[in-house]
Amino acid sequence: MQDMASNKRPITIGSYTNIDLPKFGISKVAAKVDTGADSSSIWASSIKENNGHLTYVLFGPSSTHYTGKEITTTNFQISLVKNSFGYSEFRYKVPIKTSIEGRNINIWYTLANRKNNSYSVLIGRKTLHSRFLVDVSRVKKRQFNVLIMKPNKLKKGGKYAAFFDQMQEQNPALNFTFATYKDLSFVFSKNRLKVQIDGLGKDASDFDMVYFLLVSNYQYVASALALYLKSRNVTFVDKAILNYHQSLNKLHQCILLQTNGVRVPAGVFMDHQKLADSYGYLAETLGSPFIIKDINSHRGEENYLVKSSAELKKLVAKAANSQFIAQKYIPNDGDYRILVHGKQIKMVIKRTAKAGSHLNNVSADGQAAMVSLANIPASVKRTAIKVGELLQIDISGVDMLKDKQSGLWYCLEVNENPSLVTGAFPEQKQKIVADYLTKRLHKI
Repeated sequence: MQDMASNKRPITIGSYTNIDLPKFGISKVAAKVDTGADSSSIWASSIKENNGHLTYVLFGPSSTHYTGKEITTTNFQISLVKNSFGYSEFRYKVPIKTSIEGRNINIWYTLANRKNNSYSVLIGRKTLHSRFLVDVSRVKKRQFNVLIMKPNKLKKGGKYAAFFDQMQEQNPALNFTFATYKDLSFVFSKNRLKVQIDGLGKDASDFDMVYFLLVSNYQYVASALALYLKSRNVTFVDKAILNYHQSLNKLHQCILLQTNGVRVPAGVFMDHQKLADSYGYLAETLGSPFIIKDINSHRGEENYLVKSSAELKKLVAKAANSQFIAQKYIPNDGDYRILVHGKQIKMVIKRTAKAGSHLNNVSADGQAAMVSLANIPASVKRTAIKVGELLQIDISGVDMLKDKQSGLWYCLEVNENPSLVTGAFPEQKQKIVADYLTKRLHKI
């Protein structure tokens, strides 16, 4: 597609540039300029074609540019391209108005999964032709923004401040910003996960690198942040931080599941004391009433339905040693405990709350009944198996819940040792576990 911009004098650019997509309100997307590639491509997800209409979402949930907004068009092409393994496959192409170095162009992009690429956008020869000259020696002086994480605030004039001030003087390309673990707020929404930093107005993934200078007693927050950064392809030091977690930690679970496409309830995790004063924000974000529960609790313990600011303050003060995650309360007619052994579903138990309680757990006097696997949607069964694999739990109890208003299914949490002894139907569970262990032993 030709445009008026091609008649103008070519602009000289380097091997990398930033682009804007003004129609969608997306700006400063890092793009690789590749004269070896014939066409341009852009990261897209949820690509579907139906009755001559193509629907897609720009970027993916792990991108800082992801909005979750579906785009529908009848103006598209289908082309045959070779993937990185040398195999040919069909790809969709769509025109998107793009601004590069101030020049507006209508570019035909190939929609591709570029999640694992360093750059979400690639600019190829057809886009460059007659519009841009590429000077590979032209590299803009770049300043790298590095977030330094510490347990406590930086003391002006202290040894750490002096150390990094001197480092920055020696290497002006490095720009340091300091934050504490208490400054972080993890916000789970319908479309994406964000980790906001108090006082900076930034997301943790806005930085080029995050350096975990000290972790101290904040291992669970550090590991959650590292997992989030990994999903956003943000460099961090050190990789060992990823191991500072427990698979049962509800914060870790929420991040791992949401960044892998599993629907979890909208939620917020922040420092314990900050939570106590955040009823207004939480009610606005999650709706009222909302749930708060200890990220390390079991069997419905430390799990509350909060209806007022006074109630929130009282609960937080009472549970001084807990770390709560707040979650949207989902109206339901009970949840489903799906027992997964290996990669097979062995039992489904529907649990319903007693009158006046929001907890469906049998340990909270809820009722339990066995449900035929045939009554569970295939997508829910696939999700139950998927989450067990993601968390590397061989014998798991996956709690799934259906919103009785929207009809959407959510994964509440994944349990190791899912009430095998204390829950409902222990005799049936004994047989299932025995069969699984025997099967595993025969493979040795």
